[in-house]
Amino acid sequence: MISVAGSSTNAHKQLSWFSRAPLAAISCGYIDISDYAREHCDPLVRGRLYAPYENQQVYHYGFAKDVLEHIAYEDIDFALGYLASICPRWLLIVPLGVDGKYVIEDYEAETTHIIRKGVDWWTKHVSGVLNIATVALWVPGLKDKSWPVNPLGNLVLITQ
Repeated sequence: MISVAGSSTNAHKQLSWFSRAPLAAISCGYIDISDYAREHCDPLVRGRLYAPYENQQVYHYGFAKDVLEHIAYEDIDFALGYLASICPRWLLIVPLGVDGKYVIEDYEAETTHIIRKGVDWWTKHVSGVLNIATVALWVPGLKDKSWPVNPLGNLVLITQ
């Protein structure tokens, strides 16, 4: 399993959780573009947290939650192509935007968010490199706090 993390302190909590999960015994890896995050990560994930392209292992399952919206528009297809090259099956979660603003207003407070697009835009770009099996606005247990705020605020894509 490969998990793509953002550079926030919450990413370190996610990485620590995945390292303790039973899947860690199979083979887990983590990608973070941030040098700081890799250098200051939880000791449980040290040695399994890589910069993009640093580890060429191919994984069976991937997870990227609240990551892709941080990538520049001009780089998103390249980034998605990289994800497809290391793993065919992904659980991708992104916040949705309409008219250049996030559907859930609180997401605007994150200054590193870049992409503010809707379902059609995301599915077009992801389906260009990955086979989308499921398109949903919510999966129980994921983004549960944002669902009551606006059920149209997030997109969940499962690829195969």
